[in-house]
Amino acid sequence: MHETPSAKQSSQPPLLIAPRQNFNTGLLIIMVVLGCCYALWLYLRPTITGSNLGDSAIGVLLGIYICSRPVSNLMDLLFTQNIRWNEIRKRAGIMWLFMNFITTFAGWATIVLGATRMVRPD
Repeated sequence: MHETPSAKQSSQPPLLIAPRQNFNTGLLIIMVVLGCCYALWLYLRPTITGSNLGDSAIGVLLGIYICSRPVSNLMDLLFTQNIRWNEIRKRAGIMWLFMNFITTFAGWATIVLGATRMVRPD
């Protein structure tokens, strides 16, 4: 039986670490804006879905989504070699770290805002 090159098994182990990500502050800014839009909507309008339970579910899930990227960046920073420490020490790296903290705070605030809507009487 003739073996094709595509069917050959690679002798290298599979890559378990995700490829290196760039310092994407634009995505972090968009996530902060999403959290601010949710807070502003609840401030200007009494409800989004018509029930406090629906509004709280949206807030908690949106807050978890907002927190996911900066926490992923932190895990990459601590446990992998995807981000080199020399790049973090530069001004762009410091601003990227600062935006990660701001985005995490915005996500946390969105979770708290959504959770407080859950205990609010209808």
